[in-house]
Amino acid sequence: RSGHNHLYAVDRATGAARALPSGEWVLRAVDEVDEDVGTALVRGMGVYPDQDPYHVHFGRVDLVRGGVTWLTDSDGTHEIEWGPERRFYTATWSRVDQPPVHELRDARDGSLVVELGRADAEPLLAAGWRAPERFAAKGRDGMTDVFGVVHTPTGFDPNQRYPVIEAIYAGPHGHFVPKS
Repeated sequence: RSGHNHLYAVDRATGAARALPSGEWVLRAVDEVDEDVGTALVRGMGVYPDQDPYHVHFGRVDLVRGGVTWLTDSDGTHEIEWGPERRFYTATWSRVDQPPVHELRDARDGSLVVELGRADAEPLLAAGWRAPERFAAKGRDGMTDVFGVVHTPTGFDPNQRYPVIEAIYAGPHGHFVPKS
């Protein structure tokens, strides 16, 4: 209804619907629903305006009041794993240009407890590997940002000319540029 694929509470008697929650972000998946507590664990995209809108973040939606508490905020795509009592979780995030970072977070509000570790890309870089370069460019309409990555060959020389292979499948229902 809003164009953002949100959850809705629907009154069975009247058919009236209200968004749970609302906002300028896209609900990508519902991972679980806790009916006893009245919450849903969701994956959202476009959550933080200063980040790539295709990064996946986790949030907890209040199914009664409609608010969302974002459980991840680092600048990348996330996966989470719950601790045994669900009081804490580990969040692992990365980007094509950022090796994985592992964090311990508080399940109540998503706050960072401690960074557990970062993967080290130095051996790859020392061997000549170049991380993909992220970019945003304007689409044909001159307004819409299109996000992509550029992969360059090992031994890339910026003074040389190289063929460009463009791989694209455009559509509102999916994206195919790697994000993690």
